[in-house]
Amino acid sequence: MITSIELHGIRGIREGRLTHFTPLVILVGRNGCGKSTILDGMIVAGNQYGPGLGIGVAVKRHQGVRIGGPWLFWRLGTEPQIAHKVSLETDSPSVRESVLSKQQSSDNGEYVISCATNTRTSAGTSSLVTTTKFTIDNDFTFDTSAEVKPLPGIGELRFIDVPSTILRRPLHELYSDAVSLGRRTEAKGILAEVVPGLSDVEILTEGDSPIVHLVFDTHSVPAALAGDGIYSLLRIVLSIAARQGGVVLIEEPELHLHPGAMHQTAKAIWAAVRRGIQFFITTHSLEFIDMLLAESKSDLPKYSLYHLRLENGQLLASRSSGDDIALARGKIQDDLR
Repeated sequence: MITSIELHGIRGIREGRLTHFTPLVILVGRNGCGKSTILDGMIVAGNQYGPGLGIGVAVKRHQGVRIGGPWLFWRLGTEPQIAHKVSLETDSPSVRESVLSKQQSSDNGEYVISCATNTRTSAGTSSLVTTTKFTIDNDFTFDTSAEVKPLPGIGELRFIDVPSTILRRPLHELYSDAVSLGRRTEAKGILAEVVPGLSDVEILTEGDSPIVHLVFDTHSVPAALAGDGIYSLLRIVLSIAARQGGVVLIEEPELHLHPGAMHQTAKAIWAAVRRGIQFFITTHSLEFIDMLLAESKSDLPKYSLYHLRLENGQLLASRSSGDDIALARGKIQDDLR
């Protein structure tokens, strides 16, 4: 489990540190307070395929900028006295520090970021150098100087429903994994709560392509055509059900969801927390925070909330956990309304 993160010179965060993470971590605050940057830092330093891929995902997942690499650095990397690094600590215990630098850029839109990573575990210290090369529109390739080893105590670290196709697995694979892990009934039950008349979820074919369908008594509908809210809920539920362990990152799961679907998402998240999965979730929804509280039952100590703000690049946070989250609700509602 990740226990802390420290960032220096990454996007809008000049420096900041968050500690005492629990299995379920909620990040809240106004737009631009650093929530997404914290998740970017985690995918860079913590993903099991190494910082090369993590840097690519951290850039590619943000839409609307054709040359996004420079924006990964505090003030575009124009202040040489500012280090650009991410440090993660886990309860194994282990520490990984990834230091990023701009290697080169060119007039044709190519941009290269290098990353030197040191990992300290009980078995010793290892080092790794990676490079990530971006072309126009933020397509990227990466290489590494040595074998990448997952950070002990984390396992697989993955975004759920990242906007681009990077690390976004096909829906039929998620469903197949959920079924193979014995969670078909769990996933179908959650969907049935918000999809009237649903009798089953099946993989059908269109030509040679496997397509997940929602099945009713008289017909079936491809999940992708069942509405944005239902499709989002299905992806979230199956992504969670298909996980054995590790760390899940989710940005604003309430998007496109009806309140009933938000409630079912909260149930699915707690079911996964009880299986040993750690979650980092950003949200602007007080209702979703309340739903997570309502589903916590005896596991409330596993729930923590960080109310974030930035002051001149300094990341500041107020932490609440357990019963204190309900009290903190009143303090954060001005930022979420």
